[in-house]
Amino acid sequence: MAASLSGSVRTEKAVQEGSGRGRKLAPWLIFVLAFGVRGLQWTSVLVADRVVLFGNDAYYHMRRIAYALERLPETLQFDPYVNFPQGAKVIWSPLFDVAIALLVRPFYWSSDLAVVERIVIWVPPILGATTVVVVFFLAKRTFGFAIAVVSSLILSVLSAHVWYSQIGFVDHHAAVSLFSTLLLASAMDLVSDLVSASDHRRRIFAKAALMAIVAAVLLLLWPGAILYLVLVEIGLLLLLLTRNDREEALTVARVLAFANAISFTIVLPFTAFNDWPQWSEFSSVVLSRFQPWFFGVLAIYGLACTALWQHPRLVDATKTRRARTTQSLALGVLVLGASPLIFPDLLQAVTDAWQWLGQTDDFQYMVNESRPLFLVQNRLGVEIAELRLSRFLYLFLPAVLALAWIERERADRATLFLFVGWSVTLCVVTLLQKRFFNTFSVALAITSGWACVWAYRAMTKRFATRRKRQLVGAMLTIFVLWLLWPTLLAYAPALDNNVRLVRGEPVQRRPHEIRRLVLHRAAEWMRGNTPETSGFLDTTREPEYGVLASWDHGHMIKYLARRPTVLGNFGDDVGVTNFARGRQVFSSSPKEAAKLLEELRVRYLVVGADSEKRRLHSQLYLRNGSGMERFRLLYESTLTETSKRPNFKVFEFVKGAVVTGRAPAGQRVTASLPLVNNLGEPIVFRVSTTADTDQNYRFRLPYANQGSPEAIRPDPTYLISSSGERARLSISEQQVQTGAQVPGPAF
Repeated sequence: MAASLSGSVRTEKAVQEGSGRGRKLAPWLIFVLAFGVRGLQWTSVLVADRVVLFGNDAYYHMRRIAYALERLPETLQFDPYVNFPQGAKVIWSPLFDVAIALLVRPFYWSSDLAVVERIVIWVPPILGATTVVVVFFLAKRTFGFAIAVVSSLILSVLSAHVWYSQIGFVDHHAAVSLFSTLLLASAMDLVSDLVSASDHRRRIFAKAALMAIVAAVLLLLWPGAILYLVLVEIGLLLLLLTRNDREEALTVARVLAFANAISFTIVLPFTAFNDWPQWSEFSSVVLSRFQPWFFGVLAIYGLACTALWQHPRLVDATKTRRARTTQSLALGVLVLGASPLIFPDLLQAVTDAWQWLGQTDDFQYMVNESRPLFLVQNRLGVEIAELRLSRFLYLFLPAVLALAWIERERADRATLFLFVGWSVTLCVVTLLQKRFFNTFSVALAITSGWACVWAYRAMTKRFATRRKRQLVGAMLTIFVLWLLWPTLLAYAPALDNNVRLVRGEPVQRRPHEIRRLVLHRAAEWMRGNTPETSGFLDTTREPEYGVLASWDHGHMIKYLARRPTVLGNFGDDVGVTNFARGRQVFSSSPKEAAKLLEELRVRYLVVGADSEKRRLHSQLYLRNGSGMERFRLLYESTLTETSKRPNFKVFEFVKGAVVTGRAPAGQRVTASLPLVNNLGEPIVFRVSTTADTDQNYRFRLPYANQGSPEAIRPDPTYLISSSGERARLSISEQQVQTGAQVPGPAF
């Protein structure tokens, strides 16, 4: 950083004329740095002979990649493993997963995903490092070489950007960051040519076509990227309204129509024929008819302005900017006003978008990345903001205002204002939802880089000696490092683990890494020790049963265990009723839960130390299901140094052998069974009932003495006791699975 502040900005002449080897190598060196920082966490991802992906969503992306590898050109749209037993249409766009599947297809043999996983985990760091290089060239073209170097160095280490592009984070976020930055760069380049009144019309329309393609790809990567497109379109519309010359305004109108027509043509086949049971046909939250409408209405608007302003009979009426502004606003009101009349569902699109962005949806508020930046565990705090965005965040607003003021006399100030509007808007939405700090970090890095170089130049312009300039550069570098310090601390554990490996010492894993690894093992155990279900790679086949776990574990179980789940990380976006019923199970009594589980066709339940601690959860997790007639414990995860209890337990929901017998009315009858779990630890299952007035007792037994699953080792018989009397009873696995009637001892 010191070199960038005191070496790269020695004189304005060096900035303008330098063309040495260092300037040519700069973007390559920056790419290597950015890629290296994003690969630091490899010890948490490559664990022994397995790949532990980062983030729960990465596992569903891998599921779709695996499906595409088997069945291209078919993509996974309706998934019976989601929202079981109904299944659901997946809300994510398929482009990211299909692109990766095509990339790794040459390395996929015999349904072996091990090699594919070890390649795919490096895609996010490549995308992230490429984004940093794009920022370098964007800043270089707009502000000069020195600012480009400092901006890209800051983005290389800014944790907000590294977080979503680190090794193993196989998600569309890194691709969205890259293409949103490309969109900004292409839009700024296009606006620069438009405001310069260039005669190179072919070049202008070529740049408009490039921007349009980038915009379409971005929207196909993530429908939420409509925010970035709106910012660019607003910039073009403002440019249209502020042109003094009619020919310039006509050029902007033609560009607006041309670019949006190209985007419309690209997105139409992927959006217009989608049907969403849980969303309106014009919802902006998913790929729907909204996206082609958005591009189409802007293309029509641009064409209408063009036709109006070049009509020979309206030359005098369109001569002044005020007249054109009035006409264009009237056209805009006409086009927008007609749209809801033709497509009534458009109004619902606004509601869907606000519900998602404003977190009025209960589930969205449960998703950590959807919560406000300064909200830390339901309290106000700066920890996450400083960790991800550094203390530069506090200087962003004054810095971007200073940037707008100081650079206001530029010939291409419209380009500058596009950048400022983009940056301020992303800052605001990042305060509302943390997920946007990924793309906001680009704007923050460029603004911070500009501020650093401007401050250095302002402080040294009166110093004649090189030594004084170096001293100022050193002091400023120390200040910059202080600003970055909270985000640099994020890499301390990864750096420590890399040093440990060099020394031959075992790595240290943080609690959340251990929980993820333990759940990973539990899901692998389920895949190898529970009956295989149909439909994992063939959506025409219906799965035989489902798994119920906490919603945030759903994606891991679907991909690693290859079993369908009732709840998942899509939450209620794929099924409101099912999501509510699935969560209701954990807060119900065993009897109520059993009825719900039968309706949901659930056979296995996964409960964890970090699951929602409600009624059923407590009885299962804390008491190992003792006293519960239809739940049997099959698996407990390995104990770790961070937890005295196992992190996860797997229970099977069975019909249970129905034992009936005779005993005096009101007398207590108890069945107990000692067994050894998969960890080799002894536990005791016990259930009791009371004989009725007809002197009959009845209970269900979930464990089998004969043919029991290998994971558990029960005693050869149950002990049935009542008022000091004892008897032995043996139950078979078939009786447990079929709910067979078994005569019990008489007391």
